[in-house]
Amino acid sequence: MEKQARDAEERLRRLYALIETGLAELDDILKERIEALKLDRDRASMAFERAKDGARQHIEIGPALIEQFGCMMREKLSNGDNASRKTYISSIVDRVEVDDGQVRIIGRKEVLEQAVRATVPKWRTRQDSNL
Repeated sequence: MEKQARDAEERLRRLYALIETGLAELDDILKERIEALKLDRDRASMAFERAKDGARQHIEIGPALIEQFGCMMREKLSNGDNASRKTYISSIVDRVEVDDGQVRIIGRKEVLEQAVRATVPKWRTRQDSNL
């Protein structure tokens, strides 16, 4: 993930250098490409940070935590606006396949695990501050 972020950053640097030296003109296509590279870089960086945080944090994911996550997602999907609903679903689901007799929701297990872990409150270091 870190390598993907670095690769996207390097491609952005090369595009910027072409523009600065006058070898390329900043047109709509190039603007779209730059935005796509920025988005790739940001996603990879965020995924890398989540992975680092997940490596440091060990939380047992049991039925109670899964239930808490399910309730939170149900609430957000029921009461959120359309843009928010799409964002929440796309954060954990890669694609949905609909067949004549079956619907498959496909996503990465580690992404779902990170989302469930994110429902756990961040504990403070002092023992008496969690009251």
